[in-house]
Amino acid sequence: WQVAGRYVLTGEDAALSGGVTPRRPFRLGSGWGAFEAAARAGGLELDDDAFPLYANPDESARSASTWGVGGNWYWNSNLRLSVSYDRTRFKGGAADG
Repeated sequence: WQVAGRYVLTGEDAALSGGVTPRRPFRLGSGWGAFEAAARAGGLELDDDAFPLYANPDESARSASTWGVGGNWYWNSNLRLSVSYDRTRFKGGAADG
């Protein structure tokens, strides 16, 4: 499963294709572009049928959970600066990876 969301802090419309066109493109003294915040969370649980046919239960994780946050600064319709942080935790498998 996964759930994700994003919000354009400066009020522009966010296209489903992933882009934002700033109302006021970045230009010193006249515009700062558009700013967007994003977050997501997700999880994965492997069915018992995956073991041992497809994966070794002593070496492979049985589940994973993840979350992440990020931000985008759209300077104009062609240039974007992105930053993100993601954290994933695994359960099962070998202790040393």
